[in-house]
Amino acid sequence: MGWWKIKDIETGMVDWDHECPTNHELTNAVPGYEVTDSMYNGDGPADLMGPMLKKISNLYKVSWGRPAKKDELIAVFNFCCNGMFRSNKDDQQSDIDVENTVGDKVEPFNKQFKKELEELLNSHSIENECDMPDFLLAEMIVGFIRGVGGPIKKTLDWYGVDSVCHPKKDIS
Repeated sequence: MGWWKIKDIETGMVDWDHECPTNHELTNAVPGYEVTDSMYNGDGPADLMGPMLKKISNLYKVSWGRPAKKDELIAVFNFCCNGMFRSNKDDQQSDIDVENTVGDKVEPFNKQFKKELEELLNSHSIENECDMPDFLLAEMIVGFIRGVGGPIKKTLDWYGVDSVCHPKKDIS
């Protein structure tokens, strides 16, 4: 997975003038070698976001008979992202709240699952497909599940739709 320094926040484009600290012929940003106050993007976040944007656009097709407009996707992202951040005292920095929450209840994620996922990824040498260690791949997958699980459940509740795994209880 590659990372790059962001040149322009509006486009998310690569800062082609950035010099990679480990290979001066590249423009890659390298975690652990870069200053943390700059902004970075990467293949992993982009690979997660692309399919999610398509799913959101499909919801617009179902509900409105058309795909989502770019500004609607930006608004959805901003709405969700702003809800994930809470301001610090100095109002210059924000801490992201990455707790796995469903409503007001915090659900601990199964550590055994992450360990077994690491072992499964390793047993199939999946790290060779994307040049990323098993434990980081497992961490990314767990992070994705944590990131989308709560919002998906909230969306189903908002639409009044049962999920296959968590059907609504019949209270009649």
